[in-house]
Amino acid sequence: MSNDRADAGSKHLTHVLSFRTTLNPKYRVHDLRVCSVLTLGSDIDRATPVLNQSFRRTRAQRQVAVKTASCVHPQPAVEPATCRRVGMDLHARRGFSSRLPIDQVRERRYGSTMVRFALSTAQHKTTWDRLDACWQVADGLEVFESGWLFDHFYPLFVEPTQPCLEGWTALAMLLARTKRIRGGLLVSAVSYRHPAVLANMVATIDIASAGRLELGLGAGWFVEECEAYGLQLGTLKQRFDRFDEALDVIESLLTQEKTTFSGEYYQLKEALLIPKPVQQPRPPLCIGGQGERRTLLAVARHADHWNAPALDAETFQRKLAVLHQHCADIGRDPSTITVSNLIRYDGTDTILAQVDTFQALGVDLFIVGVPYPHDPDDIGRLGELLGTVTG
Repeated sequence: MSNDRADAGSKHLTHVLSFRTTLNPKYRVHDLRVCSVLTLGSDIDRATPVLNQSFRRTRAQRQVAVKTASCVHPQPAVEPATCRRVGMDLHARRGFSSRLPIDQVRERRYGSTMVRFALSTAQHKTTWDRLDACWQVADGLEVFESGWLFDHFYPLFVEPTQPCLEGWTALAMLLARTKRIRGGLLVSAVSYRHPAVLANMVATIDIASAGRLELGLGAGWFVEECEAYGLQLGTLKQRFDRFDEALDVIESLLTQEKTTFSGEYYQLKEALLIPKPVQQPRPPLCIGGQGERRTLLAVARHADHWNAPALDAETFQRKLAVLHQHCADIGRDPSTITVSNLIRYDGTDTILAQVDTFQALGVDLFIVGVPYPHDPDDIGRLGELLGTVTG
């Protein structure tokens, strides 16, 4: 998670990105579940209001009936144009929310007021066999729409001699060994991997999992493991400057034909990423953290999902209000952003009171952490308990 309280006075860099014409008569077709399909001309600026009307509906307007259709993804017929970006909102330029309905995601995600649940099984202080067994149980319980690991090389809040499995490889294996449940890292620090490498990992895992990847990204914060491995974390301002660049690079590589980027931290020249992810225009992007100046602004500009750390009700309301203000400043409907909160399961029904409180405050998705070292029986009992809420 990230906190950017010390980022006052930071400046946006000027980047050069290579964009293709994103709406074109030629399409690649992917078999997904979508609410509607539009075929428009090639002018993204003229198409934006129509696409916003179709895809950026408010939560109340989204229909729960999701029908099977073809999700069209444009295939460019011309060379990509180059545009100069000075703090431009890529979400707005793309012209529509990328949070499209994906196969096997419960209908309540897109219009119902029913509460949604996911599972957090951070892969430290446990074994692979236990982790795998928990995900196998969760995969069979429809109440869990997704499962989440973390992205750390050292365990958290204990001695570093405790076991800790690597996040992306563990996630890829878990998605390969399950059939329904979606999965992601909460969240992946961009300081650990070059964004071009990470974007290729994202595309491959999304393809291999048949479109079940959730893309979680953050600026990074764990000093101890960075110092141990010689990873450059930098000052708070440097972390978020790097994070902003990485978001642009990953977004462009996953959605555009070619990417040319010139920044302080990353440089790409007509870079390709083939094949693209199954989910179009890319897997849903989750940004985690509570920093008001940089993190929540990045959520408003880029994300489909904001994960709030475990906050008290008053602090959560204040952070959510800041996010809504950022959205208003750039002309984005905040209801297009899923809001999730982390809660802990202690083996009792005390979490139900947290669910009642935070759902009323605007939380859409509760990501529930389970006790270590992770017991599959706990997952079953938790599923039964949460089933009393969802019906």
